[in-house]
Amino acid sequence: MSTLRLPETDLFLSWFFSGTNDTQTATSWSEQAAGNISGSQFVRFPNTGHGATLFSKCDRDVAAAFFDQPEMPVRSACTEGLIPKFVLPEDPLP
Repeated sequence: MSTLRLPETDLFLSWFFSGTNDTQTATSWSEQAAGNISGSQFVRFPNTGHGATLFSKCDRDVAAAFFDQPEMPVRSACTEGLIPKFVLPEDPLP
C-alpha cells in the first residue's frame, strides 16, 4: 500500500516576486505559492512585467538583498516609487 508524501516546504528560504504587468505568470500565483511555504517572502513590483529584476534598480536591489541575506526580511519600500502618479491637466505636477 502506498502513501502520499507531501514535499517538505520549510527546508529552504524562499522569495516569491511578481511584476503587476506580468502577462506570463499571474501575480496571484506567486502570492499563493508564498502563502503555502512557511517562512517564504512575497514582493509585488508595481508597473513591471515578467522578469521583474530587469525593470528597475529597486527590483535589482531587493533581489540582491535577498540573495545576500535570505534569512532577513525583504525590504521592499522602494516599490512604492514604482507606482505611477497620474495627474489631470489642471492639477500641479508631483
